Amino acid sequence: MKYLKIYENFQSEEDIAKICQKYGIENFTINNGLVDVDGSIDFDGTIGDFIPLKFGNITDDFACNYNELKSLEGCPKSVGFYFSCSDNQLTSLEGGPKSVGDSFNCSDNQLKSLEGAPESVFRNFNCMGNQLTSLEGAPESVGGGFYCNYNKLISLEGSPKSVGGDFTCRHNQLTSLEGAPKSIGGSFYCDGNPVYEVWNLISPDDNWDDVKMELFSDYDCLRGTDIIIDRFNQFLLQIGKEAVTFVKGYNNI
Repeated sequence: MKYLKIYENFQSEEDIAKICQKYGIENFTINNGLVDVDGSIDFDGTIGDFIPLKFGNITDDFACNYNELKSLEGCPKSVGFYFSCSDNQLTSLEGGPKSVGDSFNCSDNQLKSLEGAPESVFRNFNCMGNQLTSLEGAPESVGGGFYCNYNKLISLEGSPKSVGGDFTCRHNQLTSLEGAPKSIGGSFYCDGNPVYEVWNLISPDDNWDDVKMELFSDYDCLRGTDIIIDRFNQFLLQIGKEAVTFVKGYNNI
């Protein structure tokens, strides 16, 4: 691959230093061919289809948005603050940082999987505008908000176990809430999906209630595009809601 050939051509630290100078990278050290930077890196719209260096640790932000990247090869192993690789042509997050101190943004790519994402993100995780059909590979925990709008999700399986802020999965193809996080600190937004008709009956104020959602799971009302209306009504009555005669967007059986 092109970027691998370029890396192989780096014969000395002098070669690496010249690349750093070209892109205005300061306060760097070179350790076994990896570039550590005390500060931020901004490659927005400047590097084309490959990352021109192999990075180790970045103490602040790392941004490589608005390029034509198809791989994150060369990205830092750890980023102290914010990491963003939005608006590229990425199909995978492999090669990206394993540790991010603040937020992670991989929106508006061509991702079909979140494999390679960090295990945890201190603040927000944004994977909107990709081609995801599931959330397998997502971080285990997200301290802030989790945003996966405008994908092709047919399931929430693989969601983080806990989200400290809002969880938004708007405008996908979801017919079920199965696989949603066990704990959501903010609101849950799923408009633009068939399952929104169910969610709006359960919680029209978008508040996530762990106990209520566990009970909903126990009733096992949803089977793909089918809803067992008697079970759903039993659930609604138990949580103090009125029974319904049908739910839009489902085969009521």
